[in-house]
Amino acid sequence: MDLGDRKKQILRAIIDDYIQTAEPIGSRTIVEKHGINLSPATIRNEMADLEEMGYLEKPHTSAGRIPSELGYRFYVKSLMREWQLSLEETNSLNQAMQLRINELDGLIAEVSNIVSRFTDYTVVATAPRAVNPTVKSIKLLPLTQRSVLLAVMTSAGVVKNAGIEAGTAYSDEAVYNFSKSLQAALLGKSPYDLTEDDFAALKNHAADCIMLYSPVVAYLFEWFDEDAKTNVYSDGVVNILNHPEYRNIDKAKQFISFIGNRDNIHSIMSDGDGEHIKIKIGDENKFEELKDCGVVISNYDIGGNLRGSIGVVGPMRMNYSKIVSSLELITERLDLIINKMFFNE
Repeated sequence: MDLGDRKKQILRAIIDDYIQTAEPIGSRTIVEKHGINLSPATIRNEMADLEEMGYLEKPHTSAGRIPSELGYRFYVKSLMREWQLSLEETNSLNQAMQLRINELDGLIAEVSNIVSRFTDYTVVATAPRAVNPTVKSIKLLPLTQRSVLLAVMTSAGVVKNAGIEAGTAYSDEAVYNFSKSLQAALLGKSPYDLTEDDFAALKNHAADCIMLYSPVVAYLFEWFDEDAKTNVYSDGVVNILNHPEYRNIDKAKQFISFIGNRDNIHSIMSDGDGEHIKIKIGDENKFEELKDCGVVISNYDIGGNLRGSIGVVGPMRMNYSKIVSSLELITERLDLIINKMFFNE
């Protein structure tokens, strides 16, 4: 059902005010602060309609209304105005981003701290990682009669080496033939791209050095799993205590403990893959600890093959517009810094 311009105007006013005050909004406040040319009675009727439609909720202890999850989602999708960072805010962010850090971990950690201080919310981030890495080169090289070197380079330029003890003697020719079979099966692919039939054929080609097959495959999966799990960062976790929604200490402890788990951060960030800006509100977050939260994730690409992410996590009442504008500016600057520092572009 289309809300109509009047209901949209009132819903936007309520959410804008609630983001700032965390207090239920009444009809008289809307008239006084937003200059809407309607009587308080008419606005109350419209608010009652919005509540019935699921866009507003009425706390039991107040005559005012607060936004529902549905209201926030509609606001973000259709009502949210673009936030214009002030010149002071822009200069402050730009000055903070004049970083002189020559290693990636320190850079991402510092940027997370900057965003956390600027927004007063919790920030989570991942370092740039390869997007769908594949095998660019793979070789098995005899070291001794009973050991080989497995050498792999991925499409992201990551090089992995492992010495494998064969347990029995193999000819150089057997190792060379298995190496050729690995190249034929894996170049341009990851081990996850291979089917059961592909692995059966590969095992058959390793018949003359069969004890190498299992450790080689195990190393491949281990390395690609490792590459998928990049370094993660969090900052400003205790900022959640600054917001009235988390005055309950048990709720705050639950949130802080959840963010302290790196696997949880990986899961949060993976939800934003494929989109430049991703906003998830309330139940759109798959974790119970985030059901009362909003999450804004910004992805940044480097050289087309590396991607990192910065996310802001806060109460559902968070200032989505300001966060989106801030993250867009931050990730744009981060692109430039990383390319200049680490890729000489």
